[in-house]
Parts: sequence; structure tokens; C-alpha cells
Amino acid sequence: MVPAFLYTPAGLAADHKAAALVWVHGGPEFQARPTFDPVSQYFVDAGYAVLFPNIRAPPATGRLTPTPTTSPGGMTPSLTSSSDGVIWPNGPGADPFKIGILGSSYGGYMTLMQLVSSPYRWAAGVDIRGIANFVTYMENTGPWRVELRGGGIRLAGRRPRRFGRLSPMTYMYRLRAPLMVIHAPATCRVPIEEAEQVVAAARASSATIR
Repeated sequence: MVPAFLYTPAGLAADHKAAALVWVHGGPEFQARPTFDPVSQYFVDAGYAVLFPNIRAPPATGRLTPTPTTSPGGMTPSLTSSSDGVIWPNGPGADPFKIGILGSSYGGYMTLMQLVSSPYRWAAGVDIRGIANFVTYMENTGPWRVELRGGGIRLAGRRPRRFGRLSPMTYMYRLRAPLMVIHAPATCRVPIEEAEQVVAAARASSATIR
């Protein structure tokens, strides 16, 4: 069971197959909350169903699962959860050919991982300042975060292959869905080098597919 908030257009018929978006929160310690968000409401007004899954903990608990910087293996449950969310168990049926995924920061990472681990499931994706490569992320993140993520930085240096297996960049050759990448040079939490890697790899993947 994956707790989630589902927003649907007003007057949506019960048998209508809606174009849909899975919106993955950042953090990874954050959580989706039932608050007004103008961007998601824009999509709802345009006829999309929007699903906000809370992917980091079981229902009705406040517990946090391990973060990738402390336990790389802890990534697996969250990847499965966001993928399962597109089944829409309690909402309108989603058009299986019109489901997109997007997220920011850790949500951007999740977006990239979903696009490359389930390349034919998604119609499109939007990566907003997401982590693409945990090794380069740990090397280039802002110095003020070194103390916060120090253990992960040391672990990434000692186990680059393990962190590489958890990085979307390792699998970008699988990308099939259209991808938009949004970043800013001044973003120091997730350096812009992460986005530059993704764009270069996506263009190379696109050229190979053609």
C-alpha cells in the first residue's frame, strides 16, 4: 500500500481514461501534503489527474526509510512504490499511454530512475534539479552540505560501483520517453553538473535510437 493524494478534474466521468501525472516529492525525508499547489492545479484544470505518492514510509506512520547516503540498498522500496502508484487503485483509470512522471531534487532523481528502469511505462518525464550520479553529486555538492552528508560522501568515495548502480546515469541508454530537464546554475544543493550529464546522455540516447 502506498499512501497518496489524488487530484482529478472536476466532472471527470467514472469511465474516462485520464492523462495523468505522478508527482514525486523531494527530500527524501519530505512528504506530500494536502496543500494548494498552483502548478499541479494548472494540470488538473487542463484535464490531467495528478497523483502525489508518499513513497518514503508505510501508511499511517512517521517513520523514515534509510536514505541513499546512509544505505544505498534503501533506494529499492521507494523506486517500487512510485512505480506502483501508476496503477491508480482508488481513482479514475489512467490512460496507460499518457502517464508522465516529474519531481524535484530527490523527486528528480526518482523521475530519472523510473524513466530508465521502466522505459516503456512513461509517456514523458520532467527532471527538476534531480540527482543523476551519486558519485559526482557527492563530489560537487555545496560545501555547507559536506557535514550533513559527510558519511555518504565518504561512502561514495569508497564504493563508487555500488553508488553507480543506484545512479540514473548508469542506465541512460535505456531512456525512451521525452524528457525535460530544468535546473539553474546557482543551485548549490544539487549542482548543475548533474543536469548537464543527463542532457548529454539523453541526446546521445536519442541519437542512438534513431
